[in-house]
Amino acid sequence: MRTARHRRDGAYTRLLSDHLPVVLILPGSALLQKVKAYLDERRLITTRIEVTGPVYKEFSIEADIVVELRMERCEADIVQKGMQNLKRFFHPLTGGPDEDGWPMGRSVHKSEVYYLLEKVEGVDYVKTVVFNGSNWLDKIEMGETQLPYLREPDIRVSSQRL
Repeated sequence: MRTARHRRDGAYTRLLSDHLPVVLILPGSALLQKVKAYLDERRLITTRIEVTGPVYKEFSIEADIVVELRMERCEADIVQKGMQNLKRFFHPLTGGPDEDGWPMGRSVHKSEVYYLLEKVEGVDYVKTVVFNGSNWLDKIEMGETQLPYLREPDIRVSSQRL
């Protein structure tokens, strides 16, 4: 189990998360109560303890990529690898820039998606990246205790070359 800490308004918050949220998985109330009781016995008298599960913020990615001419027969594999890169990067426990879990409250930037897709072997370049169906979003803002939850990415191969 992995935990993350956050200080806010004098409160000490411990967020608990167990697995990749294919379906959003939250710790049960019994576990939360047990952890709170454990911490409560060890806290300073002036410290208030709050134990919660993670708050996931769902978002979607649509991307259009152009595949290198020599790799056109491998389009399905390239799309699959791109999806794997995105899912791995946005995993709350093992993803993130340092591959040690997504930092709570860290925004998701469009430039990271371009980078993750362009490093897939066979991708010539990424034409477009769209968050939540809006061309105007350059990032997905996270609240201070939120973690990203990527819905199934939509990666399309474009035949138009610049």
